[in-house]
Amino acid sequence: MLNKFAVFLEWILFGSLLAVTVSGVGDGLVASFPLSFEIIGGIICVVAIFFALSRLRNPGWTLPLTAAFGLSVMALAARHFSSIQGSTAAAVPFLYFFVIAASGLLGKRFTWVLSFFCLVAGEIVHSGLNDSNGLEAVISGAAVFPFLSSAAYLLITGVFTSLVAAAYPITDNKKESASLLDSSEKEPQLAVISSSVPDLDPSKTQKFTIERVSESAQNAENDVQDLLNSVVYFMSRNFKAYSALAFVYNSKEKTFVLNSYQSKSAYIAKGVSIPLGKGVVGRIGSEQRSFMSGNFSNYNSETLYYTDREEVNSILAVPVISEQNELMGVLLIDSRDKFAFKDQDKEILKRFSTLAAALISNARMRIYQERVAQTFKIFYQTSHHFTTALKEKDVFDVLFQMIPMVAPCTRQMAIFYNEEKGCAVVTKIQGEGNDITEGMEFKLNSGIYSYALQKRKIVNINDFVQYESKYYRFMPEEIRNPQLRSLIIFPITDDESRCRGLFSVESNLPDLYHGEIEQVMATIVENASVALTRALLYQQMERLATTDGLTELNNHRHFQEILASEVERSRRYKRPLSLLLLDIDHFKSFNDTYGHPVGDLVLKEISACIRKSIRINDVPARYGGEEFTVIIPETAEEGALITAERIRSTIESHVIRSLDKELKVTVSIGCATHPSLAKSQQELIDNADKALYYSKEHGRNQVSLFNQGMKGKEKK
Repeated sequence: MLNKFAVFLEWILFGSLLAVTVSGVGDGLVASFPLSFEIIGGIICVVAIFFALSRLRNPGWTLPLTAAFGLSVMALAARHFSSIQGSTAAAVPFLYFFVIAASGLLGKRFTWVLSFFCLVAGEIVHSGLNDSNGLEAVISGAAVFPFLSSAAYLLITGVFTSLVAAAYPITDNKKESASLLDSSEKEPQLAVISSSVPDLDPSKTQKFTIERVSESAQNAENDVQDLLNSVVYFMSRNFKAYSALAFVYNSKEKTFVLNSYQSKSAYIAKGVSIPLGKGVVGRIGSEQRSFMSGNFSNYNSETLYYTDREEVNSILAVPVISEQNELMGVLLIDSRDKFAFKDQDKEILKRFSTLAAALISNARMRIYQERVAQTFKIFYQTSHHFTTALKEKDVFDVLFQMIPMVAPCTRQMAIFYNEEKGCAVVTKIQGEGNDITEGMEFKLNSGIYSYALQKRKIVNINDFVQYESKYYRFMPEEIRNPQLRSLIIFPITDDESRCRGLFSVESNLPDLYHGEIEQVMATIVENASVALTRALLYQQMERLATTDGLTELNNHRHFQEILASEVERSRRYKRPLSLLLLDIDHFKSFNDTYGHPVGDLVLKEISACIRKSIRINDVPARYGGEEFTVIIPETAEEGALITAERIRSTIESHVIRSLDKELKVTVSIGCATHPSLAKSQQELIDNADKALYYSKEHGRNQVSLFNQGMKGKEKK
């Protein structure tokens, strides 16, 4: 928008100056003031410099035309100043030369030619409007003759500056399209968490790429690129070459890419890629030896680095080879003259080749070192975060945050194998797509995920479109995902090398997860496997510390902690809290009759009946011996009695099978509620125990709610 506005202002300026000049309004003004010619001439010079510099720095297809128009207007103004008599008239030729020279140095022949014809046409109109004969002078052409001498001078000046511009073209020596690095060494993106940020917020991470590695490595690459440009520049000057070029070898695609050049030709094929063995450059790369020709037309070969035919007769080229005999590129100079280069030129160009090889090697070494350092950094950060992950969810949270920083992905999935059901379950999904949902189960069959789970191998598919008609991911009737392209699946194993699950990464782009990216991701998943094993062990230890080993209910100590927290919450939010105490009827005699193993079986069966009869927020626990307890939050007396009766009836109807025996047991239950029937934690337990004693004293296999008339006594 700003560029269009600037062009609009330029056209207004040019139009105004043209109107003043052609109409002759400025003639009287210039003649009336001393030094007016010098002042206006100086302004013209400054404006001319501005136009020349702006056009050189901001080239475009519309700019040469506007430049030609502006310069033509300045030439018209200079022509009118020549009518002023006096010493200032001697400066007129300088203005002519300056205007046309600035025009010619733009590098376009039509620019100064257009300026010339605009000048002549404008002067004809000016003379026709101001001459006494009026338009008759214009029609007759008489107005042309007074300016023939000036026109001839302008023509000579324009030709001269055009030749100068052609001999010394202004070219951009910066790298056009080829990378300094061999593209075979490029890899997809990686990212690393900043060491100063302890959390996993992606917005607080510092990313890096293996392709460009880091800002410092990129700066190093740019510095070397500038040095290579300097090498090419001095090659062109040292050998007085028509073109001097540097090609970088792409070992993956086996091509030579034009990296930098200096040329007097307008037909250089910028960024051209020449296959190995093709043309003079490709042959030098395949043969890896120097080439020198004094008459190139005698060779059955092509240059391939010009877009149009150029009359090149002499070519001197040498391969760029590292100290490890690795082909890196080609340096080449050519000339229109025959036999332009000698043997000593070949030796000098070989020295340039050695310098270029050292520059490229140093750049690659610096970038390699940077990549290695960043890779170690990401591994360190990953290990640090996995160390603090003590739950399965935490491990996968870290994994799901880290992988997108390593490589782009559209979806991630965590899958666990359920040994009891004999199937795999999708436990977590992050990303796009509705073809898979959390909680989806699939049997181990011939699907791709089943293969990875059973074989415990990484499955890496570069483009799933090629395999979709042959294989399915989970089950034959699954929903297809036409956007899926790249897919990589990692097994998650424990310390005994058993596959506990899978972790997969998907992308809508093909061929993403290979090479170093796969290695980095595999290392992170291996760390996740170790962290998951540690988290499972930690959870097991935590469960043993809080859970009764026989019934797998909360143990007495953990029950007291939970009850204390619930009593405090009940007191703070003024919500009721109920507590049940259960005792198995005649359990001592039952144990003596059938033995302790059967007694243990009864305790397990009772705990299962309790879990089946309560809500998800209710907390069951083994109180001690054959006694159980249930904490019922947000529940008053009436609701607690309903829950207690449901537990009692479930246990009463439950059949316990032991060998060839079918056994049944009953329970007595006492109930108390906070704060209506108890003011503290201990009082709540004591009152529930009194209600339990009342149930046992009044026939067992029943539920009793505490009241103030109940008294506690040692249970029988």
